[in-house]
Amino acid sequence: MISSKKAQSSMEYMLIIGGALLIASIVITIILSLGNSNKDAVENNASNFTQLVDNQIMAPLITDVECSTTQIVVYTSGSVTKGVVGYKYSLDGAVFIDTPPLNKVAGSITIPIVLGTPILVGEIHEIRLVAIKNNARSVPTIQFNCTVR
Repeated sequence: MISSKKAQSSMEYMLIIGGALLIASIVITIILSLGNSNKDAVENNASNFTQLVDNQIMAPLITDVECSTTQIVVYTSGSVTKGVVGYKYSLDGAVFIDTPPLNKVAGSITIPIVLGTPILVGEIHEIRLVAIKNNARSVPTIQFNCTVR
């Protein structure tokens, strides 16, 4: 009888230890799987954010404009969007027209004044830029005024 009681208590002790180990392994498995799913979710969100930023066309920032009777020099670092292929400008609210290429060294776009409506010294003109990517354009920049000198 005494040895069967010892055997029973040993079995109960082993079952308790085994149950505790089983519960601990289940909890550890759940924690590890949550960590992996969170890691996957973070990587997925980062990838989606990168795609959103790459597909969004950011407007260029105009830092200064110099106007003369022969040309307009727009100082800009351009758009931060990757893949921008060019820029268009609007003078005094007119339709957007292709600009010459951005001079990255000088940080400027020089727009020659074509013959047509003459630009006179002292006039104030409004200029805006848009960035072009995949035949789509950004929203226009905030208007920048310049006085012809």
